[in-house]
Amino acid sequence: MRLNASLVLVLCALFAAVGCSKNDDSIPPPTSPTIVSNLSGNWTGNLVVEGETAKMTWALSQATGSSSVTGTVLVALPSGTVLLNAAVAGQLSNMTFTYLLAVGAGGVPSQPSCVGQLSGTSMLATGTPATLTGNFAIVSSTCTSPVQNSSFTLTKS
Repeated sequence: MRLNASLVLVLCALFAAVGCSKNDDSIPPPTSPTIVSNLSGNWTGNLVVEGETAKMTWALSQATGSSSVTGTVLVALPSGTVLLNAAVAGQLSNMTFTYLLAVGAGGVPSQPSCVGQLSGTSMLATGTPATLTGNFAIVSSTCTSPVQNSSFTLTKS
C-alpha cells in the first residue's frame, strides 16, 4: 500500500508540473488602441449662426499611424461672407476626436482684432460617407464671436 501512495504522489506532482508549464496560446497579447487615420480630407456640414445656416468646412491632415490631427476651419454664409477662420489641432483616440480651434487676429473678418479659442469633441463614424458628430464651446474670446457654443455633423467629401 505504501508503494501505491508514493506512486500517486509522484504522479500528482508530475501532472501539476506539466499543467503549470503549459503555454496557453488562447489568451491574446494586449494590444494598443487602433489609430484610425481617415480624418485627412475635407469635412463639411451646416451650422446655424445667429439664426442663419452657414457652411462649416474642416480641412484636416493626419499622418498614417499618428493620432495627431491638424488643419483649418472655415465658417461662411451662402452669400460667401466669411464668419470665422481658425486653425484646428487635436488628438484622435479610438473614435473620439478632441480638439482646440484657435482664432487669430483677422479670423473673424467683421471684428479683425478678435482672437479666441473654442474646444470640443466629436465622434467619428466610419461608413459611406464617414461623419464627425460633435460640439464645441468658447474657451476664451476678446470679442462677441458670431460662432457660439454649438453642435454639428460634418460629412467627409
